[in-house]
Amino acid sequence: MPRPEGVAPGRWSAWARRRWRGLLGLGLVAALLVWVAISTLPELMRKTLAPPPAGAGLTVVTGLASDFTLDSNHPLKCFVDGQPVGEMPLGDCARRNGVSNGALDLGLDAGGQLGASNGLTAALTPLPPRGDAPTSDSGASGAGSSGGGLAQGVSEASRGDANEAANPIVGGCWRYGEGGWARGDVEMSLGACIQTLFGGQCLAPGAVAYGRWRNHTLRLIPGQVDMMGDDRSFRFVATQAGDCSIASSP
Repeated sequence: MPRPEGVAPGRWSAWARRRWRGLLGLGLVAALLVWVAISTLPELMRKTLAPPPAGAGLTVVTGLASDFTLDSNHPLKCFVDGQPVGEMPLGDCARRNGVSNGALDLGLDAGGQLGASNGLTAALTPLPPRGDAPTSDSGASGAGSSGGGLAQGVSEASRGDANEAANPIVGGCWRYGEGGWARGDVEMSLGACIQTLFGGQCLAPGAVAYGRWRNHTLRLIPGQVDMMGDDRSFRFVATQAGDCSIASSP
């Protein structure tokens, strides 16, 4: 930087040194800010763009109350190989089972408490499928209400009631499998649904299979078919014969 005319060499030298030191300091500060930005940007982008952990924000449909959101820290009963191992967050239960959060089967125990397992177990009833709202028990006959129609569909059919046999109550029939609930293409009576779901299905001792007719859960265990009508307990509705056929159904 040239020295202006009329400025003593000594004064100019001191001023120039201060100027260069100031510029050097600004340069160092700018470089430091650039380094901090470069070092923190990848972590910031990872936190911003990373998807939520599996199972976070999972909407649980219990069929007993309004839906709620279940996160990985929500404690619930955990089952490993069909055996209860205590209460723990969903993420811990998934790790105990060696699967991701979303791979667990969620259900309700006999007391209505939420639980999770890797696979079906008789201790947990699968949560109802989405959109499985209670429906009116008015089949072709147009008779019955949601509460009384279930008893009518079971007890009157078991007594051989002629009117019920001629005009059975029909509804959606659901099968529960590894991918969750799958609804059949046509509506059918309770007896037809039981035959469709479980007829000829042989289970190993201790195994269980689930289905739904209308808004009621069906369960097959070796030797019999049960139905849950109160979201709490199962009762017998049909016998499974030794050849795994359904010997009698409502």
